[in-house]
Amino acid sequence: MTPEQAQAFLTPAYDGKHGVMFDLAINTGLRSEEYLGLKWSDIDFKARSVTVQRTLVWKRWKTEYYFGEPKTSRSRRTIPLSASLLKALSSHKAMQA
Repeated sequence: MTPEQAQAFLTPAYDGKHGVMFDLAINTGLRSEEYLGLKWSDIDFKARSVTVQRTLVWKRWKTEYYFGEPKTSRSRRTIPLSASLLKALSSHKAMQA
């Protein structure tokens, strides 16, 4: 996806409740199981980063989800966040409170 295509996707996505999630996914490169496994405690607003510590896993044989460990030690990582994404995350968090 080009930057222009990403912006064309994100602009209307922010009209819905999942816009910030799509923004996080596109701007960090996180896999879906990684960004769906995030908790607010994984986001460090002062350090301007997010840390991947768990994943959301689908247990097909039991038809349920659970939080699991990342597959490799390299999957556990800290990723810097842009100022605009931090602002969007902060606003989203405030709406949840």
